[in-house]
Amino acid sequence: MARSSSSVILIVSRFHRAVTNDTKIQDIALAYMRKAAGERTEWPCTTLGALHSSLIGRLPLDDGELVLVSAFFSSESWYAFTTRRIVSQFRGVRQSLDPSHGIHDDFGNFKGYGPSRGKDTLPEAGVVPREVATITATDSRTVVRFEFETWEASMLPIYAARYWVVKHPAIDKLMTVAERESYRIQKG
Repeated sequence: MARSSSSVILIVSRFHRAVTNDTKIQDIALAYMRKAAGERTEWPCTTLGALHSSLIGRLPLDDGELVLVSAFFSSESWYAFTTRRIVSQFRGVRQSLDPSHGIHDDFGNFKGYGPSRGKDTLPEAGVVPREVATITATDSRTVVRFEFETWEASMLPIYAARYWVVKHPAIDKLMTVAERESYRIQKG
């Protein structure tokens, strides 16, 4: 292995170049979330890959910490998934947990189903605009609750949570988008 003069890039194979852990987490998580969210890139209250404009100055980030997804509904209701934590303000209480050791998630009525109109009809999706999610850290049992947009926008926090369950345990074996492209070019 060769170390660059800046100690940031570390060549571990022809296709893998070690990048800062935060950068790798963000790259892999955003690709995973974009695949789930489809073509849409804007939602009323939810921002992908950056702090929602109303959270700037309200949620300080540590050096190198990057945002996966964030949403802002009011000063009493917002959340952010970052490369190091899940943090929210819910019913006036700020909550935070480290998801890197595993989480359990519950997104309830994420499709926003309204009340049933009868036993022979399905409820309409997207009627309930917001729902409350609960994320629990598997090691500390710390709980974070937050409101999120239902229906299509719900895929963003759901897949941000799924990243920590499905992808993060294998982070050292996963390639970034640039590494995958380099691999494809090399393999023809």
